[in-house]
Amino acid sequence: MDDKGKVLTLLLAAVLSLVCIVVGLLLLFFSCGSTQTEVLTVTGIELSAEGPLFSGSNTAQGICRAEMDAWLKTMGKTSADVREVRLTRAQMYVPDTTNFDGLASVTLMFASDNIDMQTMGALNPIPAGQHRIDIPVAHSQQQIKWFVVQPAFSVVLDADLKADSDASLGLKADLEFSLLMHQ
Repeated sequence: MDDKGKVLTLLLAAVLSLVCIVVGLLLLFFSCGSTQTEVLTVTGIELSAEGPLFSGSNTAQGICRAEMDAWLKTMGKTSADVREVRLTRAQMYVPDTTNFDGLASVTLMFASDNIDMQTMGALNPIPAGQHRIDIPVAHSQQQIKWFVVQPAFSVVLDADLKADSDASLGLKADLEFSLLMHQ
């Protein structure tokens, strides 16, 4: 092949590469579509650890029934319309007149039969005299959608007790999820 043929071949290859890049960008742009953010709040999740409890780490558990499918249905959506889910707020409170003074720290986790346990947030130390605590949520959250789309998943609280206690530990949790959805 002469020099003119080589130049034409290189030019044709460059044009084809440019066309492929443009088509790829157009597909990416149009496949993303517009999105909206919705907030799902689940309140009053009961967590408990049966006493006697010992100084150090103790586990309180409860079941979260987010009922996301029913909630989405009220908006004419399904779980297929949900692109991403993030836990945006986790609040714990004691249902009676006690406070969190018996706890040094807490770590919040989600667990399920189908998904590995994931740490969702932690508070250390717990400020004195608090009846409600906001647990700072983890920045890194993986596949939270798969917890929330299930009929139920476990909410696990690793509670670090300051001293032994014969009493059981009873808490409630409110969780707020942000859902990024296709419009």
